[in-house]
Amino acid sequence: GASGGGGGGVARGVSAADVLVKLVRLIANLATHPEASAQLARSEAVVAALCRLVSLGGASLGVGVGGDELLLNCVCAAANLAWHGDADAGGRGSNGDEAGDGYDGGAEAGDGGSDGGQAGGGYGGRAGGNLVLAAPPEALLAHMVPLLTCDNEEAQIEAARAVGAFSRSPAVRSFLQRPPQRRGSDDGSEGAGSDSGGSEECVLDVLLGLLRSRSNELLCGVCRALMNFSVDSQHIAAL
Repeated sequence: GASGGGGGGVARGVSAADVLVKLVRLIANLATHPEASAQLARSEAVVAALCRLVSLGGASLGVGVGGDELLLNCVCAAANLAWHGDADAGGRGSNGDEAGDGYDGGAEAGDGGSDGGQAGGGYGGRAGGNLVLAAPPEALLAHMVPLLTCDNEEAQIEAARAVGAFSRSPAVRSFLQRPPQRRGSDDGSEGAGSDSGGSEECVLDVLLGLLRSRSNELLCGVCRALMNFSVDSQHIAAL
């Protein structure tokens, strides 16, 4: 039942972590709708919160399964928000070609998937644009990369979809090709996102290795990321 008193408390038996899980799931689901996603992706508060939550990791965000669920919801929300944008920021490769046809729609939290993105705002893109897609890879995407090689297939699928959405950005494609020791920060020092599940491979190598997967959903996300490399004249040789 609801807590007594002034009515401002959380229902008894419901932890703050439970509320946070549901709140991020709501953002992920709202982000499947273009207008709502565009507004959320321009919010510095939303972007800062996602960066903070994914940097902490699932083990630090809640108790047991709750922490894992929150992390997955954060990855799904980030992917959905990253997808909404214009061609100049995220939809074209560095040679000006369209960067693949990408996702054909976002997906609700728990089902994965993403939809479009425009770089912008205080993270290095244009003011009023998609701050999620424009966020430095080290601040957001780097913390999702280790999920590509974890034992949880659902987490792998969500991470692959996120990489597919973010890889529409040329800066992200460059990041995905960096060796682990160079992915932590701009000065080359090792950081929180400097490895991919303990692998010494660059993220692109990990993606190529995942082509051996028997999961159609995982393969779909991986292929969408690789498609963005295939239309980029500066990165296609890496394939």
